[in-house]
Amino acid sequence: MDKPLGGMGVPGKVNVNGKAIYICCPGCAKKLVAEPDKYLAALKAKGVTPPAF
Repeated sequence: MDKPLGGMGVPGKVNVNGKAIYICCPGCAKKLVAEPDKYLAALKAKGVTPPAF
């Protein structure tokens, strides 16, 4: 989650709880889907808020 968007290939989008979360790579998508609350909390703590957050 510390890589810039697109820093590890083509960025993607994952829908989590009705929110569009843009991720840097497929590996991050797997982690996000497996533990969405953990990663959404980490993003929020860094001041990153998805449009529908």
